[in-house]
Amino acid sequence: LFVVYLVFGITVYYSFGETTNGLIFENMSGNLVAVTKVFHSLAILFSIPVKLWPAFEAIELTVIGQNWEYTEKANHLPSRITSVIIRLMVLAATGAVAILVPDFAFLVAFCGSFCISLVGLVLPPLMYILLSNSDANEFREDKKLSVLNLVFHWFLFVVGVAVCSGSSASILIAKFSQ
Repeated sequence: LFVVYLVFGITVYYSFGETTNGLIFENMSGNLVAVTKVFHSLAILFSIPVKLWPAFEAIELTVIGQNWEYTEKANHLPSRITSVIIRLMVLAATGAVAILVPDFAFLVAFCGSFCISLVGLVLPPLMYILLSNSDANEFREDKKLSVLNLVFHWFLFVVGVAVCSGSSASILIAKFSQ
């Protein structure tokens, strides 16, 4: 999948160069684009509950102590009201970000560079090191990593931190130097 994205990105860049806007719809015009924007907006609107479900679960677990839908008291009114209020507040917060952030392309670029680097490059080697050396690791007989393995994963972690910091900093510098 990475190779497909890479080839597509390089092809588009060489075709259009620096003249392409960050928001792809700003590069097009016409009725077909307007219809596409409407359907894109509807897809986003109807997929929000699925995307926010983990946030709802985590916040409700913290605030209520459990998710009201999975309890024996699923009809317990105070828990349901609290859950609805929490969900409305999360939706309002995401709506406020969408309204208050004028440069959405910057937001997507920064979140992409920071979060994807963090999840894809920084956390995996760190979690591997921590979980492999954990006392709770009952699946390994030799519970400790070899020195070479440990050095290699710490190297991957440092490279991941450097890539995450560098890519995020370059996007911030490019944005605020304008």
